[in-house]
Amino acid sequence: MTLSVRQGEFVSVVGPTGCGKSTSLSMISGLAPASDGQVLVQGRPVTGIPDGLGYMFQQDAVLPWRTVLDNVAAGPRYRGASRTEARDRARDWVAKVGLAGFERYYPHQLSGGMRKRVALAQTLINEPSILLMDEPFSALDVQTREHMQDLLLDLWSGTSAAVVFVTHDLTEAIALADTVVVMTAAPATTKNVIPVRLERPRRVEEIRLEESFLEVYREVWDSLREEVEITRARGAGRVA
Repeated sequence: MTLSVRQGEFVSVVGPTGCGKSTSLSMISGLAPASDGQVLVQGRPVTGIPDGLGYMFQQDAVLPWRTVLDNVAAGPRYRGASRTEARDRARDWVAKVGLAGFERYYPHQLSGGMRKRVALAQTLINEPSILLMDEPFSALDVQTREHMQDLLLDLWSGTSAAVVFVTHDLTEAIALADTVVVMTAAPATTKNVIPVRLERPRRVEEIRLEESFLEVYREVWDSLREEVEITRARGAGRVA
């Protein structure tokens, strides 16, 4: 597969189940080596975890024994900031994600959506230049998911971070992205790269009703449908 992402670009990656979407993030992050070819970040081969990289997983990585404030402050602390400095920065980010007043709460006291906000603050407080997101909102209900999508767009818009966002949700993929990459059935190749020429700033619940959005949705689904059918046929063959 071939995939290029520019600085400041938001790229959504969609494809059938098991095609390798998450594996592509693992290669960009240096957590898994490429089986062939090269992975370059800012022009340099990836031999470990690149500097300036943030990764938000499907399962949040909040630490259950730490409060909201100390979870968000963990990144700066690991990077050498004093406890006071890290906590001051964390308070700002806790407020940015709408959790002011919950600084002393522990993860088990939070809803799923609130935990996702903590995870988002954890990731963005480090000001990543590259943000990898692996279906981060898939476990949330529809209303909470749309709120998190809008929050992500608001916070990302003030940065120049490149984002690679893996999702199965075509509405989410299109509403967030500048570009949607459609992958083939496994072993994955890049089938189509579709630009999303929708104005920013965006509100997910509003933009998905626009005709221009529906046009992009049809184009993405037309490209993806065949790959989904191939994957289903392979699964049916194994069962048979």
